[in-house]
Order: sequence, then structure tokens, then C-alpha cells
Amino acid sequence: MTELRLPARSTPHLNKLKAAAGNPKASDEDRSLLAEVVERYQQWARALDAVIEGEDPQARVHRQASLFNEYKFFVEVETPPTPRAMTSAVVYAIWTA
Repeated sequence: MTELRLPARSTPHLNKLKAAAGNPKASDEDRSLLAEVVERYQQWARALDAVIEGEDPQARVHRQASLFNEYKFFVEVETPPTPRAMTSAVVYAIWTA
């Protein structure tokens, strides 16, 4: 049996993170934080790619939701704020997608 794969997904959240890191107003602390979030995003995307299309649909959706919740928890709870107020571009990139 041929293994089916999900189509490639768009990456608006990743694009915003990268754009914020490239913003000239972003500080070194902001860029460091964004690099950490980008790394975690990429880990999350690889884990999503590893979810096999052919497995039980209910188990697949449960696993994908669990992966999303883990990433969301990291961004919302585990990511420490920088010592100074983050620029609005960084806040926008992290909290919107």
C-alpha cells in the first residue's frame, strides 16, 4: 500500500517570526527569543510531518491536536519575556498566526 502524505502546509506564523527577527527595531534579546521560538516551531512542524496519514483518523487528529497544544503552551507560557518590553513587531509575530 502506498503511504499517503498530507499536502504541504502554509507557514504564516513562521513567516511572521522570521520577519520580526529581521526587523531593524528588534533587539538582540528579541532576536534570541525569536530564534528559540523558531526552533520550537520547526520541531513542531517535523513532528506534524511524522504523523502518518494512513493511521486511524481519530488517533491522528488527537496526536496533531496534542502537538499543537504543546507548541502553543511553549509560546504562551514557557517563553520568558525579555528583560525589557519587547517591540510591537516581536509581540505581533509571536501572538498572531
